[in-house]
Amino acid sequence: MNNIIKFLDTHYHAAIELSDDFSKTREQEWTPLLILNELSIQIGHVYNIIYHNTVVNETNRIFNDLGDELSDVFLQLLALADSLHINIYHIKNEEYVEENNWLSLPILIGQLNEAIMEKFGYRFKKPRIGFRNIDDFIENKILKLILILYQISLKYQLDIEKEFAKMLEDANTFLEKNTQIKQNRIKREYRKIWNKMYFTYWIDKKKQKKKYILDESRIENKQELEKEEIRYSVILLNTGKVEEPFFVYLLIAINDKILPFQLLKKYRDKKMAQAYEKKLFIFIKQHNNKDILSLCWQKKKTERKKTEKKQIF
Repeated sequence: MNNIIKFLDTHYHAAIELSDDFSKTREQEWTPLLILNELSIQIGHVYNIIYHNTVVNETNRIFNDLGDELSDVFLQLLALADSLHINIYHIKNEEYVEENNWLSLPILIGQLNEAIMEKFGYRFKKPRIGFRNIDDFIENKILKLILILYQISLKYQLDIEKEFAKMLEDANTFLEKNTQIKQNRIKREYRKIWNKMYFTYWIDKKKQKKKYILDESRIENKQELEKEEIRYSVILLNTGKVEEPFFVYLLIAINDKILPFQLLKKYRDKKMAQAYEKKLFIFIKQHNNKDILSLCWQKKKTERKKTEKKQIF
């Protein structure tokens, strides 16, 4: 069981991201029923390897990589569990069963198909002895399939962690060729950083309200630039203060959410402030969203650490 948990720890989140990326290439949304259909297809591919028969096998289609096909089945099981909001780590509570026979797979797939069709109203519901509801029954079948598939991989001396990692790499290479998916991935990466920054900003604002109130300030200059969904504004502000009256900072906006005072520097001399303003705007023009937000986030983390250290001493 520990090896299965390790497998999930290593690959679960990457598998869900891959499934999400593939969903963006499809014209229709993949419901649990469609994912279940894909799971049945992948199980069929596995049986093409273990049961060679010209009567049923497709002409000119070759299935000979058991590790890859098993990885595809694992991927669809994880995607199905995610689509049904099943906590895959409940597998820790499952009774470990000694089973590595191929024939158990179509039986479990049939039970899973029937139960999910009942859940979505396509079949009449039946009592499931030993289970509180249909959702518990579905979860049990998905987790049992994972347990048995893992044992089948051991039976055939497959390193399923390596096989799954290879499948992920091949699939991601394929997706990288799709421009739309690539753009969505980049957006997801910088959105993660943006969310951290935005959350941190509002926490700090509540703690130190005066720090962000500059009602008497005057904007000396403002340069703006848009990149995808983000609008950047490099602002030179005259606060009217005796010491370091000139503030230069980056304001970042996504839709109606505004994040001011990024990469902030204060100056006594206006020319020095203008020089930094020019340098900052050039940086924005020459770098992508992820690089810009990463720099802002790193600087913010450094500032927070310094503040915490001062508070300690």
